[in-house]
Amino acid sequence: IVTLSGDLGNDLHVYHVVTGSGTDHTAVLDGFTITGGQAIGSGVDEYYGGGVFNLFGSPLLQNVIVSSNSATTGGGGMYNNHSNPRLIHVVFNGNTVTAGFGGGMQNHYSDPDLFNVTFSGNSVLDGGGGAMYNDQCSPTLMNVTFVNNSATGGNGGAMYNDGSYGGGSRPR
Repeated sequence: IVTLSGDLGNDLHVYHVVTGSGTDHTAVLDGFTITGGQAIGSGVDEYYGGGVFNLFGSPLLQNVIVSSNSATTGGGGMYNNHSNPRLIHVVFNGNTVTAGFGGGMQNHYSDPDLFNVTFSGNSVLDGGGGAMYNDQCSPTLMNVTFVNNSATGGNGGAMYNDGSYGGGSRPR
């Protein structure tokens, strides 16, 4: 596995290690570790998605580890806004959000498909959805495991759903 790191040394980090904005499922990331992203900037898009940032993008990630990334407001590991990524054999481990939602993954008006995905040791220090936060979403989860995730704010150590829906058809 090849490592994509946002740690540039000398206490310098990138806001997003991978950006999948504007992509569809033909954009494939296979066999990588994504680590060291720190979405802790001052601009709105710099608060979200330390590991992976998707705005109107729907890439395919398979055989990927998203580990040790952070964000100020949401999606320490991955942030999806109006995006429908597909994840197959992906691990989210040790990602954090300081004051917001979705230590592992935050979904905002997004419907990701997750198959054989593990969320382990992700956290939100002041908010909800230690592993996953869904806002106005309907994600598909098959064989998804949640282990030792936490949300100090008390809302969903594993998953928190806010205005999310299920059933029916959805555009893809």
